[in-house]
Amino acid sequence: MAAGTRALGRGAFSRPSLLLLLLLRGDPPPARGYAKKAAVKGKGKVGVKEALQGPEVCKDPVILTTHAVGVNIYKQGTDPKLLPDTEYPEWLFSLNLGPPKNLDELDPESREYLKRLRKEHMWQHNKEHRGKKF
Repeated sequence: MAAGTRALGRGAFSRPSLLLLLLLRGDPPPARGYAKKAAVKGKGKVGVKEALQGPEVCKDPVILTTHAVGVNIYKQGTDPKLLPDTEYPEWLFSLNLGPPKNLDELDPESREYLKRLRKEHMWQHNKEHRGKKF
């Protein structure tokens, strides 16, 4: 039996010949079950879409040294002015801004040590089980 034919008995057509017959009669071919194509909205004039632009970059050195540029989250208003160091709490200047410390550098009794140990254990477990099925 040829590909695309059905054993329907007498009068059975192959799919290509059936489509040809429908086209010759003027009937549209049957739907194949694919997703419907999205309709084009508004066939009128289509303007060029403008690309989204980010916020303006401040290059003024005076403003950059006296204001916290980019901190204002509101549409209106200005960025807050920077205060002298004495106005900020002490712990702010003791924060670790570099890369995280290794397990060797942390105290084994501290909370940070336990959190880092758990995180490294998860990394190792995920690395060992990468690509394995259940």
